[in-house]
Amino acid sequence: MILADLFSSQTFWIISWVVVFIAALVIEIAIPGLVSIWFAGGALVSLFIAIFNGNPVVQIIVFVVVSAVLLILTKFVFKKTFLKAKPLATNTDALVGQEIRVIKGFVKTTHGEGKIRDLVWTLVTNEDVTYTEGEFAIIKEIQGNHIIVAKKEGK
Repeated sequence: MILADLFSSQTFWIISWVVVFIAALVIEIAIPGLVSIWFAGGALVSLFIAIFNGNPVVQIIVFVVVSAVLLILTKFVFKKTFLKAKPLATNTDALVGQEIRVIKGFVKTTHGEGKIRDLVWTLVTNEDVTYTEGEFAIIKEIQGNHIIVAKKEGK
């Protein structure tokens, strides 16, 4: 009988939702990544229902539904913003599209040399043009230790 009175008490449910809200926030702050923030939102909504003397069963259902909705909304926000982010080019991938200075001339049938970032690379081309020492070419692709280049437009 005492337990039934406790669970039907408005004060019990208000204190319970405050404890759940604070616990969810503490866990969220303590653990990196989204872990429990949805439960804090559900507890907050259920707390307002408890303040206005709502049915405890309704409070629990609202807690579960609001937490689930927040979880699903978070998934869509992540998908829209973070998962569609363009990957950042690193290492040699970052060289594609940049200019390289030719330090040894070449044609399609020979190899040349070029320098970028104080590194000397072997240059090749698929075009029927001549590259002369001192001019700049555009890096199109990197295959192993060879850079495939194209003529810089306007030159």
